[in-house]
Amino acid sequence: MFPFKLRINFIILIVAFVLFTSCASDHSKKSVTDSPSIEAKNIDNDPFSKTTPESQYFDVNAEAGGIVESKNGLVISVPENAFLDNEGNVIKGSVRIELAEAFGIEEMILSGLETLTDKNKSLESDGMFYFKASANGKNVNINPKNPIYIESPVSKEKEGFMLYNGVRNKDGKIRWKDPKPMEKWLIPVDLELLDFYPEGFESAVAEGMPFRNYKTATKALTDSLYYSLDNGQHGDHQACSDYGIKPASIKVLKSKQFNNSLISTREFAARLKVIIKACDQNVLNIYINNLNKNLWECDSLAAIALQGKPEFEARFKQFAKEQLTKVKIDGSVKKLAEFYNKQLKATEKELDKIRKNYAEQLKAEDKKAEKMKEDYSKLLDKRLLYRMNKFGFILTKQGWENIDKEGPPTKIRPEMNVIVNDGNTFDRAHVYIINPMIKSIFALTSADSLHFINPYLQDSILLLEKEQSAVAIGIAYKDEKPYYGLQYFVAQKIVNIELNLKATTDLKLRESLAEFNRYYRKENSIIVDLAYQKEFYKEKQRQERLTREYEFIEQLKAKAFPCDCGGKEEYANGARLFKLNCSPCHALTEIVVGPALRGISKRRDMRWIVDFTRNSQKMIASGDPYAMELYNRFNKTEMKSFMELSKNDVRDIVNYIDCIPTSTVK
Repeated sequence: MFPFKLRINFIILIVAFVLFTSCASDHSKKSVTDSPSIEAKNIDNDPFSKTTPESQYFDVNAEAGGIVESKNGLVISVPENAFLDNEGNVIKGSVRIELAEAFGIEEMILSGLETLTDKNKSLESDGMFYFKASANGKNVNINPKNPIYIESPVSKEKEGFMLYNGVRNKDGKIRWKDPKPMEKWLIPVDLELLDFYPEGFESAVAEGMPFRNYKTATKALTDSLYYSLDNGQHGDHQACSDYGIKPASIKVLKSKQFNNSLISTREFAARLKVIIKACDQNVLNIYINNLNKNLWECDSLAAIALQGKPEFEARFKQFAKEQLTKVKIDGSVKKLAEFYNKQLKATEKELDKIRKNYAEQLKAEDKKAEKMKEDYSKLLDKRLLYRMNKFGFILTKQGWENIDKEGPPTKIRPEMNVIVNDGNTFDRAHVYIINPMIKSIFALTSADSLHFINPYLQDSILLLEKEQSAVAIGIAYKDEKPYYGLQYFVAQKIVNIELNLKATTDLKLRESLAEFNRYYRKENSIIVDLAYQKEFYKEKQRQERLTREYEFIEQLKAKAFPCDCGGKEEYANGARLFKLNCSPCHALTEIVVGPALRGISKRRDMRWIVDFTRNSQKMIASGDPYAMELYNRFNKTEMKSFMELSKNDVRDIVNYIDCIPTSTVK
């Protein structure tokens, strides 16, 4: 076959050799048995038999119908019960379709396919094809009540072309007769073959792998991620034109009920990409509510609806100029809009339930983590109290204390500097100082897993007898495989230690710790402390995973809702900070725990907003009238202070809020 660009002189005419007269307007019973009898290749002495294009074969279920697409892009839509035998009975079972194509001038010449009518009139052609159907080795006829529709990949710039039947002469050449108008219908395809995702969404999912238990982006995962996205916040569903097309809408359109409708066409899929960019649910509804109209009519209505958006208005006007028609369907299509609206509500309810369940799951996990922190905090309190009681020491103020009598000190609070060599190569590392005299442990923390110098704030007093023997223990994990190191030392005011950890097993680690665990109370058990540390590490991993997932979902939202401010680069930081810090208690237009925030910059100046965000209680205590009014209006609920947010961070949050219209704020 020759490339399309070489076929510029043969533009639109499609030629049917056999059995295609039933696609014309005359669907009489006569057409069943009166089709020309001709073969793709003449059996007897055909001079073109060696140069005629090879036939392609397709098997179709005669009762169910189906779509066939040739290697050159010729699409054949076979409806249900499309074939009859010579007695007019509907064919059941499998039907074999034979198809031969000639789309280049050289192929036409080599196949004896002339561009002349049977009356020697010249024709211009963009392609010719041969079509024959058979069942069980016998030719079958096309049912005039269920004609087959064929669409060719031809140029659309010219009109007025006709469909001709071929007649083979004695010399083997074929000429054309019986021209009939060509009906133009849109060809429906399986909805699963159509891309209804926002532009760039699939690639964004692929780039975000791995995600949870998925290593690669499957279609099921991509669907799930898209449908789970919400274009509202805390139930704050503004007009969809503010954010974008509801993913729930697309989920409903993928329902099997929309197969064989305008929705299941490549042409609609192309328009959907633009509708998503236009962020207007009403435009999508135009197509859904007018499935019985021509596509160009829907395009024209969409252009009118988008008059406030010149770029998109022009695009849909261009679509309308294509003058595309409709899918050939029966009256049942009128029920699809009703089905869509009903299913959309059900789907949104289902997706909201899934989101709510996931949010409750996260809340439960957060609560569990918080309880674990509280339990560990109590354990540290007991550990500190135990150690201080053993030394008869009462703490009355913060800072360094001398707990000895006059004369040479016998009890000290040493400054510990412990280095774990290669500590940063482990997933996690822990260091404990053990006072075997009173059977107490003291945990050191580190910012880099190398230098352990800091105690837990709740357990900040390490008490040792001067010159006593004590122990520094290092325990680390790599892929949950333990490493262990130990060093005895003599207590001094300043202690410097290096630990080298070596691989071990869980059993050997327990054996090594046995002497420092036996007869030690629970609060001073290294085994107990390590169990907490393992859970803290899991929680840290969970938080890191949630952060990655959050950033990933935000990237997907930027693709799915291109008009949402959070999807724009200049508002990305504000959107992130808003959702991390503000969204648990605030929505944009609804009261949650605190007031709605949309339009806040119109009500207060930036200095007030920054000060109140960073320390609301300080402003309330100062007597600021508006701060006090908010405090009293919302049942004296204290707002958390966000001292970690800089002035620029707060400005970014306000700019993100301001980028959304304020018309609905009360």
